[in-house]
Amino acid sequence: MNPARLLRLGAFTFVLIGGGITAWLVDKAIRYPDIRAAQFGFEAPYWPALIAFVVLCTGIGAYMQLRAAQRVEEGEDLYAQRHRRHPSEKYPDEYPDQKE
Repeated sequence: MNPARLLRLGAFTFVLIGGGITAWLVDKAIRYPDIRAAQFGFEAPYWPALIAFVVLCTGIGAYMQLRAAQRVEEGEDLYAQRHRRHPSEKYPDEYPDQKE
């Protein structure tokens, strides 16, 4: 399969899972509207904040995967400028005291 297609499929799966969690939370909010969150002596409605958090995180995750798919389709190698090298990649001057 094409890597861009896999990333799009991953985004779709991410949205399905996030949508399922959101639907479950909405169902619980309808059944138990009296549940409130309390911290430091303050109380606030529990469900709206939790639902907004799940929707926001799902949207961000799907956007990141769709953006990566777009970059792959444009021909970019997403691993070309990674910050960490693989541990098996050794360079002569990296460990001067060790013998191979």
